[in-house]
Amino acid sequence: MAHISVTDEEVKEWEPQLQQIVSWFDQLQAVDVEGVPPAVRIDMEDQNVLRPDMAVEYDDREAVLSQVPAKEGSGQDGGESPEPAQPSCEHAEQEEGAAQEKA
Repeated sequence: MAHISVTDEEVKEWEPQLQQIVSWFDQLQAVDVEGVPPAVRIDMEDQNVLRPDMAVEYDDREAVLSQVPAKEGSGQDGGESPEPAQPSCEHAEQEEGAAQEKA
């Protein structure tokens, strides 16, 4: 099981919500489905609803990118795009030590 940290207040708040969810599953279990075939998806035997996965090259890359909303730090607002931060070995070691302390 995952180790999560919750406060007593969160437990009190979530307990009735989780009980309601379990109750809904109990209701579903009570439904008589005898003779009803399982439905994994809508039956569309004669149609392929998925398009072929084909790479497409666009001649005007800038026109396509101009449709993307500007985002702070994206370079589209006149600022430079920052380089992705690379974690240092020291930072990774600190995180690993903190994770081991919690376990």
